Amino acid sequence: MDAELLEVASDASSDAGLQIALVSGLIENLEEDVTGLQVPEIEPGGRSQLIVTVGWVGVCIGTLAVQALIVFIMVAYGIEAGDDCMKEPLSPAKWYMLHVS
Repeated sequence: MDAELLEVASDASSDAGLQIALVSGLIENLEEDVTGLQVPEIEPGGRSQLIVTVGWVGVCIGTLAVQALIVFIMVAYGIEAGDDCMKEPLSPAKWYMLHVS
């Protein structure tokens, strides 16, 4: 008798989770095969490869430029401030540049 109750309780708890997933839209097609990441279809030497390659180089150059700008801002305002306390407060533009970077 106890084994039957445990089996019914187990089935009920697993079905409840499935119903919640179905209602919330997490599972749309239960028979769909999950294959993981797909390899993009890019022909070597084609236009797609050129776009991906140039795009990735653009992302790298853009990231480097932003990092260099941040270092420049920190060094420029750090040298200006020196070791002393500031005699007058920074202008709003300089304050935001310093704190946002």
